[in-house]
Amino acid sequence: MYTTDESRHATWLELFFDLVYVAAIAELGGLLHDDPSVGGFLGFAGLFFIVLYTWLGFTLYADQFDTDDLLHRLGMSATMLGVIILTATIHDALRGDSAAFVLAYLLLRLLMIGMYLRAWFSIPELRPFTRAVVLSTSASAVVWASSLLVAEPWRFVVWGLSFVVGLATTTVVYVGSEAIPKPTSHYSERLGLFTILVLGETVIAIAVGTSGTDWGFSSGLVAGTGFIVVLTLWWTYFRHVDEWFLHRVFKEDKGAWSRVREYSLVHVLSHYLVYVGIVTAGVGIAFTIEAAAAGHALDWNHAAVLVAGIVTYLVGTIAVHRTTFDPVRDRSVVLRLGVAALVTLSIVYQPIQPVMFIGLVASLLVALNIVEGGWSIVAGATREG
Repeated sequence: MYTTDESRHATWLELFFDLVYVAAIAELGGLLHDDPSVGGFLGFAGLFFIVLYTWLGFTLYADQFDTDDLLHRLGMSATMLGVIILTATIHDALRGDSAAFVLAYLLLRLLMIGMYLRAWFSIPELRPFTRAVVLSTSASAVVWASSLLVAEPWRFVVWGLSFVVGLATTTVVYVGSEAIPKPTSHYSERLGLFTILVLGETVIAIAVGTSGTDWGFSSGLVAGTGFIVVLTLWWTYFRHVDEWFLHRVFKEDKGAWSRVREYSLVHVLSHYLVYVGIVTAGVGIAFTIEAAAAGHALDWNHAAVLVAGIVTYLVGTIAVHRTTFDPVRDRSVVLRLGVAALVTLSIVYQPIQPVMFIGLVASLLVALNIVEGGWSIVAGATREG
């Protein structure tokens, strides 16, 4: 277990592990592109949470117990294979053939239990903690497995119950335990790296949206403006990122149920909104490019996908950036909510012209970054003075 290396960063195995999720994210984005309805979005968002939950869990385990020995590498390799299997089952998970998805996810839960059992055996002083994690994961896995006994759509309700059990018990374990692993955590860095990965998927969505189309001035302009949108999403998130936030959280010694651990859980889970927003926005940009290339107005449903992505992303960044040791100020929260409202109002008027629509969204996001960047400069100068 890493405990003393103050310069610790992601290992090559961890970076490789993250790349395995690229295919899963692409598959999820494809689901939303095929069904941009409200129901399609909810299904996409639900499956995205399930997939992300596996990444969060294994990433936290590696953050705390990565020994980088043969057994650990074999375990993570088996996990990557499990993620590939899970990815292969995503397409039919909500289309009447979810049993394979259930089994693939259950395999990942069993691998997680096995890894924590190894930690339980190897580190006696942390056995109360690792035992609690094993019991929590096992309880959630049992509920999840029981969904095989229920037909769809009630099977999906059991999935939700499984996560209620898992999240509730995880909160009790991490917030209420007196003794938890206190490694030199690089979990915040891993969250940032995963943000880059998701942004990369959005860039791919733009590239795919332009491939095979008849290039013209409008489609080229929309594609270029769409990239500006992605760039502003990157800028908004990473301007306020705290790479060592969770490292400092793990080093706190304020006793059980300390508020800092509660904030850290909100901080981590809020990244779900950030990631869903980015992928959704990427699909919306692809729709906008397709409409421009075809020379017609943008369907309201397709425009709403981009709006939903931007709004979800901005709400997610508010939650992420407010739950750190140096949170963004209230005026930034108001500004982001104001931009979210203006983006939403941009689809009120019909017909929706692709160039004007994507241009307005990009302009609002650029303005957001200019104003927040100006505030950051003034605040920094004030502190130095």
